[in-house]
Amino acid sequence: MSSEAMKDFNGKLRQAIDETIFSILGQYYEYSLRAEELSSRLDTLMEVLEYTFGPPGARTIGRAIAKRLYWKLGIQFLPRDEYTFQDYVEEAKKKLVILN
Repeated sequence: MSSEAMKDFNGKLRQAIDETIFSILGQYYEYSLRAEELSSRLDTLMEVLEYTFGPPGARTIGRAIAKRLYWKLGIQFLPRDEYTFQDYVEEAKKKLVILN
């Protein structure tokens, strides 16, 4: 993936995270990761969500973020029980490379 495509992907990922967390919590949930750091620091985001909401809550939020991300990218979202949030993000990157 080119650096410009990766920048666009990270921006949409950041938007998906912000919008989903806001829609769930009704307020802004502060986290200090810049958009360009997100792809490499998803584990940190999920650790914070797990600490705050427990593993089931974090999994639900992760899936909701992934669904919104796929919508923003224009690709079909298929929920998979065995997928983690990071798996969904990696799959989205692969699908974008195939489409472009």
